[in-house]
Formats: sequence, C-alpha cells, structure tokens
Amino acid sequence: MSKKIIIITVIILCVIALGAGAYFAWQKTRTILTPPISPQNSVDGKSISINNSANSSSSGAVASKLSVISDTAVYGYWVFNSNSSSTAVSPSASSTLKIQGSGVFYIGRDGIIYKVKADGADEALTLNPIENFQSLKSSFDGKRVIIKNNSAGIPKFVVYNSGNNIFESLPDKITAADFSPDGKKVAYFSANARDLNKSDLITKSLVDLKQKPATLLSLYQESFDLDWISQNKITLVPRPSAFYSASIWAVDAVKKTLNQLTAEKNGLIINWSSDGKIGLQFSSSMEGRNRILNLIDGQGEIKANLEFVTLPEKCFVSDPKIYCAIPEDIPDKSALPDAYLKNAIYSVDSFYQIDMVNNSFELIFDGSVSAIDAVNLKFTDGKLFFVNKYDNKLYVLEL
Repeated sequence: MSKKIIIITVIILCVIALGAGAYFAWQKTRTILTPPISPQNSVDGKSISINNSANSSSSGAVASKLSVISDTAVYGYWVFNSNSSSTAVSPSASSTLKIQGSGVFYIGRDGIIYKVKADGADEALTLNPIENFQSLKSSFDGKRVIIKNNSAGIPKFVVYNSGNNIFESLPDKITAADFSPDGKKVAYFSANARDLNKSDLITKSLVDLKQKPATLLSLYQESFDLDWISQNKITLVPRPSAFYSASIWAVDAVKKTLNQLTAEKNGLIINWSSDGKIGLQFSSSMEGRNRILNLIDGQGEIKANLEFVTLPEKCFVSDPKIYCAIPEDIPDKSALPDAYLKNAIYSVDSFYQIDMVNNSFELIFDGSVSAIDAVNLKFTDGKLFFVNKYDNKLYVLEL
C-alpha cells in the first residue's frame, strides 16, 4: 500500500470517529423543557418603539424599533433580495414565470410557506404543508432555500425557489446539503452507489441544467453537516457537544482535497461571514461550563478573543460589523451548547453591534424591556431579523 493511500485512509478514519462520537454525545443530552412564561413586559403586540434617549448616557443604547412581523409561529425564515446579481432571470424565463420579487418569507408551524405582508395578513404561497419539517438553509441572496423534512424515517431534501414559487428537486439518499456563496450551485452528501457505507460529496449547478454533477470525494461519514463558506471551500461540520471533542474539516472544491481546518475542541460551533473570511468560533470545556468565543479568519486562525459569551447562532457575522444577541445571564452549571440547543435553558438577550474597525461595542437594544431569546439573526438594509424562541415568531429590529 502506497504512502498516499495510507494517509488518505487515516484521514477518513479520523473523520468517521469524529462524526460517530459527536452523534452519541448529542444523543446523551437530549432533553426538552417547556419555555418559561414571558413576563408581563414581554412583546405581545405588533410593534414596540424603544426610546433610549433618556438613558443613552448610561446604557449607550441607540433608538430602535422592535416589531413582530409573522402572523404565526415559524419553523424558519429567509430574506429574498431580487436585486442581487445572482437572482437575475432571463427574458424567456420571466415571460413564463411569475416573479415574486424581494421580501421576507417563512415556513409556518402549519408547514405552509408564507410571504410577509406589511399591510395585512401574510400571503400563503403553498397549498400542501411540508410534513415533519427538520431544517432549512437559505442561499445568501435568499432566492432559494433547501428544506429538509422527514419522510417515513428518511431525510428528504428539496429546493424552494422564492422567485417563482416552485420546488426544484434534489436526488434521493441525501444526508446534508448547502448552497455555494453565490447561490448558483448546491453541494450535498449522497450515498455511494458501490459502497452504501460511503458518502459522495457532490456539487450540482442550479442554473445550468446541462452541466453534470461533479463528485469531489468519497468518504465514510454518517452525521456531518455541510457549510459552503467560500467559493472553493466546503466545510464538514460535526454536531456540537460539550461532552465530545471534534474538529471541522475543509474540502477544496477545485483541488478535491480534504484538510483539517480547526483543532479539536469541545462544543465547537462556527458562524461564518458570507465570504468565509471571518467567523465566530464557540468552544467549551469542563463539560460546557467554561465557554470561549473567538474571532477567527478563513484559515481557522484566532484573530481575537472576545470577552462576552453567546452562541454563534445568536449572531450575524459580517465585516466590519457583527450583530449579536447576548444573554444577560447563563447558569453556571449549564452545559453549552447542548443545554441551549436542546431547549433545556432559555436566555433573555440584549442586542449589541460590534465594530471591528473602530473597536467599539454598542448596545442597540436593551433586553430588560422585553423577553427575547433570539436565534438565526440576519441583517439587511438597517433591519435585524431574528426568531424569538419564547414564542417562535419572526421579529425585526429596525435601527
């Protein structure tokens, strides 16, 4: 056996071990807790204006407006910007398809896809509900989303096109998928035809249907997710757990090589900027009681140690500004991220803007005025969108 084959075999075995260990650690802490009752000053209307002028000298908070913008509880949401260059439609296509244009979309808890309407009830775009919803991922421009649901115990992936309100099929036997940064391709893990214990990492064009799918590599894996963070870099992401050490691996989509991007860490989670040049990296030790939040570059190198603690999914990462929902308090004995991801604990958040150029840390919403536990943050056109875990509705914070 050649030296090259031995090295590749060792890498594959390491990846298998990391995936299996993370899976069992994830199963270990599977607990569900009903969210606590929101206090009387929680948001229960359609709009709340926060006037911080009276206490701006002490808190530093800027004037902001908080609104509930979904009619019902949501599974997930996305923001579609039809002006983006990657969402352009050819003249022939636009003559036969109804283009919906920009807007905010969500999947309600009834499984129906809705578009937010500012002047009335939200518009239902689909008739048949999505059964057993599990997750969704949006392209950066929001034109398409990958929707994962469970069909007879088997994961099923479809692509929904926000521009023309149609579903675009993906192959069967997929276990994970994500969009390229420009939204024109999709990468996915699919079962290997010759060895069902292996997965093929495949990329497929969404705009050129004549282009054949390309297989980047094959490996043994069961539970890795995919995160296409930059043009040529796709990361293999283990399920995070405070009780298991894991690392993130990167695939070069051009060279078709696999390399370790981060060192092994417990509770490892990274939220990347849209260009993959910076990311917020969370890790923990002592079974989740010692929490660390770092700013890293696209090579996984630590650029800054952050003095506050929150989970990356409670932040929107961009350069030069990062927006984060930061909990007022985290129980000392809570194992993060497990306890939070499994809804064993909830937080009350305040929102901050971190400016890396000016090295500033600015309060933009004081969490003491309402019960907000924010996840899945997106920032666009001066608006910060998020889902509040207390009522699972979609909110917007206008700055």
